[in-house]
Amino acid sequence: MTPTMIIESAAQGGVKLTLSATGNIKASGNSAVVAAWLPVLREHKTAIVRKLLQVDAISGDLEAIRKWLSYIGENDPRCIEEVMEQCRADAEARSYFVGRSADMPSSDTTPSPHSHGRGQDVPRRRAV
Repeated sequence: MTPTMIIESAAQGGVKLTLSATGNIKASGNSAVVAAWLPVLREHKTAIVRKLLQVDAISGDLEAIRKWLSYIGENDPRCIEEVMEQCRADAEARSYFVGRSADMPSSDTTPSPHSHGRGQDVPRRRAV
């Protein structure tokens, strides 16, 4: 069984696998079901931890990409989902968008309503 299969099968059985702050596998759910999974989790611990680390890293990347899309003013749900799907499937695309997100100002900074999401104010037209 691959780590992905173990994680998915456990989830289907109601057991959620995550990483603890110390890097160990944390299994939550019905205690009897969790207990039944423990031998498999112990046997494949290293591979499962590696997979969970990958999932966490990708999740962090996707969150940064979603924030960047919002920052640039992209609000079309279909476009956003298309970008997210591409980034889930293609590491090169994910890397490109993560690089773009790294160019954003700190998360405390939000663009002005007249910046068009690019962080630079665009002069407003005056009514005549």
